[in-house]
Amino acid sequence: QGDTGYHVINRDSAGGTDHTGGSQPQDAVEMVSGADGQVILIGLDQGTYWLKETKAPDGYRLLKDPIEIKIIPTYTDDRNNYIKGQGATAETLKELQATAHIKSFYDGATDEKDLQLETDPEQGNANLTVVNKVGSKLPVTGTPALAILLVTGTGLMAVAVAKARKKE
Repeated sequence: QGDTGYHVINRDSAGGTDHTGGSQPQDAVEMVSGADGQVILIGLDQGTYWLKETKAPDGYRLLKDPIEIKIIPTYTDDRNNYIKGQGATAETLKELQATAHIKSFYDGATDEKDLQLETDPEQGNANLTVVNKVGSKLPVTGTPALAILLVTGTGLMAVAVAKARKKE
């Protein structure tokens, strides 16, 4: 983790991990968003990444499954002859596409979406906004009003039974 965000280390050549609950790569860190809810990742190469939410704000639901993020750059023909510092400019990067596959579960229904992410080839950026939804609210039970209604109803039933017996 650096001052401006989390720096990603490509571990494909070292074996990596299966990203679906298997072993974590050595030196992996859990990324935590700041007070503004943002996480900034620096140094993602082309490929497929998985973003798994492990904790949601109080009262909100965790995402059902990890988000699959694919980064697909299109380079200029002469990308190997750039000058240091031009790595994320039109000198090397012609186009940048990024997609996210999101599965969510809300109000008893599963939803799957494929999103085209907003990208900036000049800066080499892709933006993904993850929206957490409030969990289902359970009905309120055991309120003081329930006790009053129960006592009143029982009293009325007792009076009705007493009057019915008196008539007999």
